[in-house]
Amino acid sequence: MESIRAVHLARSGAVKARTACVNELGACRPRCSPPRAHDFVQQQALTSEIEDLDVHLKALVRQARPDLLGVHGVGPETAAQLLITCGDNPDRLTFPAAFAALCGAAPIPASSGKTVRYRLSRGGDRQVNRALYLIALARMVWCPRTRAYATRRTTEGKSKKEIIRCTNNDLPAPT
Repeated sequence: MESIRAVHLARSGAVKARTACVNELGACRPRCSPPRAHDFVQQQALTSEIEDLDVHLKALVRQARPDLLGVHGVGPETAAQLLITCGDNPDRLTFPAAFAALCGAAPIPASSGKTVRYRLSRGGDRQVNRALYLIALARMVWCPRTRAYATRRTTEGKSKKEIIRCTNNDLPAPT
């Protein structure tokens, strides 16, 4: 898990640096002199570094949990984040509700009067919660079973936010 964590952290840093470089190029465009060739070279170098880290991260995830990449909507980056979080706390993940609580995806009752509803927890690991959100969005677009579920829940009167919360709880824990 530590090698996955190190590569994931390096990739996150490279993405932040590339984003800063692109923002700097965009900010200078309207009012400054033309961008220097060095800025474009730096952006290309960071993009190349990110691509290399993606390949390395995918190999590490495939080595640790090859079945995880087969789940709809789970890519190398989201799988790495799930493994990092679960790798830190394997003894706490005895059942699916524990995984949901660890991720901050456990539903919290927010009922009032005759209205019965739930809201998302604000606790938990925010990075793995982000990964679950991205997986849910991808599944709502690409997975026929999840699309049918979302359509059914929409006809029942659920909002997109509530459907995503329910979809997050449907994901299995990568223990």
